[in-house]
Amino acid sequence: MSSSQYKLSFIAGEKYFTSTPTKDWSYSGYLEAIEPYFSNRAKISTLKSTWKKRFNDHLRDLEKDEIDERREVASALIRMVSNYF
Repeated sequence: MSSSQYKLSFIAGEKYFTSTPTKDWSYSGYLEAIEPYFSNRAKISTLKSTWKKRFNDHLRDLEKDEIDERREVASALIRMVSNYF
């Protein structure tokens, strides 16, 4: 992944978590949000571990959030993603 793709994925992830209601956060929603930033779907499917890590990185940042609901949902999603993906 190029540095520009990395930056775009980070920006898309940030946008996803700020524009999506907390109750609607999901790994699949995150993947859908970053998909338009790449030239083809194959790139996303071949880098699943990269996207899982990036998703978890965003959630770890959100665990430090001042809003309790965001912290709690982020922690729950980290546990869920770790167990299922």
